[in-house]
Amino acid sequence: PPPVLPAPPPTPRRPVAAHQPRQRDPLPPPQPRQRPPRPQVRRAPPRGVTQWWTGRIPAARRPPGYGQRPGGQRGGSRDIYGRLERQRRSGLFFVGFAVLLVVLLVLIVVLVQVLNPEDAETGPAGPATIDVPSVYQLEQAVAVRTLESAGFPVITVHEANVEIPAGRVFDQQPRAGTKLAPGSTITLTVSAGAGAVPVPNVLGWQAIDAERALRGAGFAVNLVQVGSERPAGEVLQQEPAPLIAHQVGAAVTVNVSAGPSAILVPNVAGMDDVDAAVAITNAGLVVQRQTEPSATVSDGVVIRTEPPVGSQLVEGSQVFVYVSSGPEVVTMPNLTGLNPTTAFIQLDTLGMTAEVVTVAPLPGEAPGLIVSQEPGAGTTITASSILTLYVTGEPETGDAGDPSGELTPLEDESDEPPPPDEGGTEAGGLPDRPAPEGG
Repeated sequence: PPPVLPAPPPTPRRPVAAHQPRQRDPLPPPQPRQRPPRPQVRRAPPRGVTQWWTGRIPAARRPPGYGQRPGGQRGGSRDIYGRLERQRRSGLFFVGFAVLLVVLLVLIVVLVQVLNPEDAETGPAGPATIDVPSVYQLEQAVAVRTLESAGFPVITVHEANVEIPAGRVFDQQPRAGTKLAPGSTITLTVSAGAGAVPVPNVLGWQAIDAERALRGAGFAVNLVQVGSERPAGEVLQQEPAPLIAHQVGAAVTVNVSAGPSAILVPNVAGMDDVDAAVAITNAGLVVQRQTEPSATVSDGVVIRTEPPVGSQLVEGSQVFVYVSSGPEVVTMPNLTGLNPTTAFIQLDTLGMTAEVVTVAPLPGEAPGLIVSQEPGAGTTITASSILTLYVTGEPETGDAGDPSGELTPLEDESDEPPPPDEGGTEAGGLPDRPAPEGG
């Protein structure tokens, strides 16, 4: 068994007097809390121009202790003025850099706007630009010649157009007035006419609906009323037939039923206009008198009717009666001074013919020109009349005015002289020209 250790002796205690309070150690008196003194910061003197720009205080205006470390303070401190100077310097540097950058950007923008106008392209200066001329509704040949003379190559495209006649320009790209450099290509769109489209099928329709449909498709409508057992107003036939390609703007003839009680147009050709009007009126139709010239039908005689003879119409329909006004009368043009070829072309447009008589030229007159005409200019004649044109011929060999009276070869070879005209024969063997009118 382990050995038994003796118990420790009791700790002696200090005797305490009876009824005596226990005394504690006195606490030291409280000390006021002290903070380290702050350095006295002096305000910097007023800043001059140099100080604002560089952030550095001039030496003449530095306060006492500028740039020195304040001593006698726990922990020490850097130079307050130096730190403020560095802060000011760094702030002013960024502000000045930003202002300088803005000024440079503004100058660059101004220079770009001055040196490069708005209408000029970027890069090197190109050739001068000119306005594109307008060739709207000009003939294709004229439009191409106009643009090419201005220095623009032309490309032509043909498209159908109902409003613009065929062969005329109705669009150009770029538009007229656009500024382009010479050599730029212009595209012209030339009208190819109205074009052909299928004719709508209006068979069996009422006349008013059929006319509306055909006009909406771009066709002109010619309504013809015919007798039929079908109800009045119903479309019986159309020409061209349905779905046949037809030129836009051309007429489509539509036969419309006039009902069972149709009236036939009487034959009044060759009748007097009064008798023809009576015959048509007695048939229950309305007469519309028209005149036209005719070289074969006498004046006042009916030439034809429209609708033609035998057409079936409803009562009260109009019939156009064309009455002859006699041969066509024209005014004789002035052909003096023209060559015969030009005169014949002008007469052909009037439906007239002429014969040429060669006369000797007067001194100073050029040969081959018309010097007189019969009938004279301004005379009213019929279109079938034959005119006489007097044209100067080449002068004969020899002097026609030779006082010796020597005959020309033409007079020498002729057995007998030609019959003289009204004015006689000149020395050169050519007939005299007629006397001037009023002489």
